[in-house]
Amino acid sequence: MLDFSKHNIPKHTQEALTGYIEKGVPVNTFLNAVLANDLQGAISSADYQNLATLKDIVNWIHLYAPEACHGNEALYRRWVHEHPSRAKGPLEVV
Repeated sequence: MLDFSKHNIPKHTQEALTGYIEKGVPVNTFLNAVLANDLQGAISSADYQNLATLKDIVNWIHLYAPEACHGNEALYRRWVHEHPSRAKGPLEVV
């Protein structure tokens, strides 16, 4: 479980970040922009709660999110499409 206790991040954003990091679930336009390091896109698509806490969201991602899942659009897309939880293991013979 991811720890958001030291940061003021809206509950719906915590849930979206958790799904994205743990399972590769795509996020909304705002978080996509934040994760892709697109400040203009993040500000223009943020709801009032996320806009008010943008600094905390960015700091949390910088401190706790895996480096491979944020920084630019290519990293975001790779995380969604090639997330380890989607890996198929060898077939088990019964």
